[in-house]
This record gives sequence, C-alpha cells and structure tokens, in this order.
Amino acid sequence: MKKQILLYIKPFLLIILVFPFFSSCSYLASKIISLNDLPIPNGEYSIGTRIFTWVDESRYENFTSIDYDKRRIVVQVWYPIKKRDIERMSYIDNYKLRINPIADQFGDVGIPKKAISLILSDVKNIKTNSEYDAPIDINPSKQFPLIIFSHGLGGMKNQNSIQIEKLVSDGYVVIAPDHAFDANITIFEDSQIAPFKSAEYDPNVKYTIEDFYAYRIPQIQTRSLDLSFIIDEVEKKQKNLDEKLWNMIDLEKIGVFGHSFGGGTSLITSYRDGRVDASIALDGWIEPIPNEIVDTGIDKPFLYIGRPEWEDSLNYYKLDKLIKNSHSIGEKVILSDTKHFDYTDTPYFNDITKKIKVSGAMSSSVIVDTLNYYLVNFFDKYLKSK
Repeated sequence: MKKQILLYIKPFLLIILVFPFFSSCSYLASKIISLNDLPIPNGEYSIGTRIFTWVDESRYENFTSIDYDKRRIVVQVWYPIKKRDIERMSYIDNYKLRINPIADQFGDVGIPKKAISLILSDVKNIKTNSEYDAPIDINPSKQFPLIIFSHGLGGMKNQNSIQIEKLVSDGYVVIAPDHAFDANITIFEDSQIAPFKSAEYDPNVKYTIEDFYAYRIPQIQTRSLDLSFIIDEVEKKQKNLDEKLWNMIDLEKIGVFGHSFGGGTSLITSYRDGRVDASIALDGWIEPIPNEIVDTGIDKPFLYIGRPEWEDSLNYYKLDKLIKNSHSIGEKVILSDTKHFDYTDTPYFNDITKKIKVSGAMSSSVIVDTLNYYLVNFFDKYLKSK
C-alpha cells in the first residue's frame, strides 16, 4: 500500500522529501542529478574563448553611490579556430560564488532555494565546447561577422552558450557582457563583485505604470549602451594591427540577440545604433521598450521567437504594434509547449526542469535544434549575404 501511495506523489514533492537526507552533501546530490554537457555544434570551426573586464570611461555607474564610479562590465568573447580536439572549459567559473545567485533567479517553482542549489550542484562539472585562451590560427585576412548577446534580468553572459557555440562554429565572433548589477552576479578580474540589484522593489508600495517606466527605461538604456560600448571597444582595438582577436571581426556586419530583458535590449540597440544590421529577441520582454520606439518602428530586420503567451498581455500587444509600425522585416515565431527558461541553456541540462515546472513540455533537443535553426538562418541571411 505504501508503494502505491508513493507512486502517486508528484515528482517535485519527491524531491522535497529526498533532499533533506543529503542537504549537507552536494557531492551526493550531483551523483543523483547529473547534468548534461553542452551539445557539440556541427559547424566547420572549433571554438576559442576569452574573458575581459572593460571600463567605459564615458559613463558613470548608476547602480552605486560611489562618486565618479565608472561603468564596468565583464565580457566573454567566443571566436572561431581551426577544427581540432580542444581542452573543453567548464560552463561555470567561480562556482562557489555563483551557485546561490543562480538559484535565486529561478523564483518560486515550488521547491526551496536550498533544494534548487542542490539540483544545480553538478553545474560545476558541465563542459562546454570552447577552449579558454585558444591560440588564433585562422588566416589573418579572413574576417567574421560580429554578434553580441544580451542576457535576461538576473541572467549571465554565458546563459545561451548552446546558441553562441553553434554560431561561432558556423563562422561568427560572439561577444556577451555580464550587465553589471543586472546579471545574477558579476565577478570582475580584480575579484570585486557586483551583486544583482535590478529588482529592488519595495513590496509594500503599489507602483503605477509611470513608476514602472521610470524604473525600467533607464535600466534598458544602460544595457543598450553596454552593447554599443562593446562595438566602440572593438573599433578601438582594431587600430592595433597586432590584435589578432579583434581584427578577425568584420564590423560592417553586426547582429545582436538576447533573452527576456536582453531581447528588449537587443531591439532597442538595433533601433538606436546605426552599426547594428539585424536583431533577435528570444522570448523578449518588450514592455520596457519606450513607447516612442514602438510607435516609430524599427527600420532593420528583426525576429522574435517566444512562448505562446505572457502573464501580462501587454508584452505581445506592444510586440505586435512594433512589428506593424516597423519599416523592415519584423517576424514573430511562437513555439508551443515552451516556457521562459526554455529560451536559455536551462532545459538541456536535465529533464528535471520539466518536473519542477521551470521548462515546458517541448523536448529539449527539439528546442535546441529549433532555436539554432532560426538564429543561424536569420543571421546568415542578413549578415553573411549582406
């Protein structure tokens, strides 16, 4: 009888019952819930990657009260190298510092935060398909289009590594920032930390729509300026002809894409920065985009890929209006049986994300193939054939 009763307990309740027995042992948790390595991309190139801390001397930091504190971001660059066996770097660096901030971003899925941390305890063992500081062995006369990725609210620069690695293997250079104080955590090269600060609402205050825009528009503009600053930095670095990494980038062909808040950031950047040629929003958060942009439209091709509906209908109302008012090709693709985190690497690691309702019913392999298909074909069309 006990066995029959147990079979009817929902999977996520079983997790809650089991975790107390090994709540002090993440090693045991990682053996019970192992996470998949990233899928190997099938492009013609292998992948190198490097990480830098850059300072924008033209901007002050809005998130701190320190006088004359300049805007700093950590950026990761992925670049093509000749096809060969590589030393695959780990998905997460500084694991002990990152695990709890990552767990915080999954919100209320019916499982305590400590249990989420335990589920994620094997993250440190996930391998990518990128080699850190790989030597650049591509013909120096060959250049590749640049794509910049923007993470979601509380996300991180490498949260869509599957799409990034696919693009690089097909002949792109990709750069992604940790938007400082907007990422779940930013760890600078001097070991200083910028914690997540972008959702510090007072729960006792009833906010108006005016309050929302007063809070979010400066944030999304800061994020957009981060992306433009990255292009500025590459332009500066290309003046040094010995900089092989930066001189392999073709700045005449630039795309941007992002997830959630990063999707909105990408569309704004495409609108306001004339150097950007095309943009993609993955389940993008459109609400914070200023109404004047929605009413004016975007004069460059953009693609939106997302779930069937948002909790707030205003998101797709504004998206549909943006597409209608745009003077170029704006396309909206809806994927059934998907949720917000399906548009990141999250569902690929383990099907437990479906049991705890973080991801939808669509197969993770189908999601990966679908997103890769749309991103590669879209950017190939508007960047490589330009």
